[in-house]
Amino acid sequence: MSKAIGNDIEFMENITFVMTKTANSFNDIMKMPIVTLFSIIKNIRIEELMQNQEWREKYLKLKIQENYKSGKIQRNTKCDLNGLEAFTKNLT
Repeated sequence: MSKAIGNDIEFMENITFVMTKTANSFNDIMKMPIVTLFSIIKNIRIEELMQNQEWREKYLKLKIQENYKSGKIQRNTKCDLNGLEAFTKNLT
């Protein structure tokens, strides 16, 4: 089996996968841009994997780390000392 035939089979499997998980028909999928098809496949696969609690925790932790590195999330290093003191007084 040549590499091109293997890729064709994988592509058809992906089309079938999208057809079974969404309301898209074969013609709908063939008309959509390839980037859209790949995005749908990725999102469906992630949604299926999120059903596994262990995988979901690791995935969310990775996304938080990526957001910190990219600067999307800023770390707050300020501490409300007055609020902390009031809190500790209420505990005792």
